[in-house]
Amino acid sequence: MENTFLKFLVTCYFVNLKN
Repeated sequence: MENTFLKFLVTCYFVNLKN
C-alpha cells in the first residue's frame, strides 16, 4: 500500500500552507 507516500504528500501540503 502507498499509505506512507500519501502521508508524505499530505505533510508536504501542510508545510507549504504554513510558508
